[in-house]
Amino acid sequence: RERERERIERLLKESVKRSDENVKIRMLTEKDEKKAEELYIKFKIMMEEDIENALLFVQDFILKNIIFGIFEKKVLAGIIIIEYGRKLLIDNYEEPVKTFYIQEMIVDEKYKGKGYGDILIKYAILRCPKDIDYLSFMTMPENIAMRKIGERNNFNLQMKPSGDKKHLLLFIRVNDRIESSLYKSLSYKKSISSS
Repeated sequence: RERERERIERLLKESVKRSDENVKIRMLTEKDEKKAEELYIKFKIMMEEDIENALLFVQDFILKNIIFGIFEKKVLAGIIIIEYGRKLLIDNYEEPVKTFYIQEMIVDEKYKGKGYGDILIKYAILRCPKDIDYLSFMTMPENIAMRKIGERNNFNLQMKPSGDKKHLLLFIRVNDRIESSLYKSLSYKKSISSS
């Protein structure tokens, strides 16, 4: 148990990135479960999807360390859920390819318009393992905001359909492993004037 606790603490510490002194991204823990579940249920209702197992899904995401949150002044403002090895059929390939898949990205209505979706996508790009060549996400054609976020972050719309009935569009980004500019945009630098 002690080793597991230390492992979780290390993962949590490694997951933290700051956008500024009030905005932080980190892996979610059990204490974040209730707020994450609320966000997830609202999203599923909006998508007209089943909410019966929402709590179980959130608990599972937390246990697997695949759900991360963006916090404004310590309040959960949004979440991103990642699948580390989803195989998808993408342009220029005959067989499905392993991708770092952004399963869900949800920003609370109260925090929309602050660029948090863009920050969460940049964070996912940073977290992509070096041995995975592509990042991916699916979205609906009418989700203009998500399409714009993808385009700004060098995701390309695929000609091949996603295979999902609702989220028809598949976006792919090459994992170019050039992280310095992204890291700088997510790293908090305390100014001398605030000390």
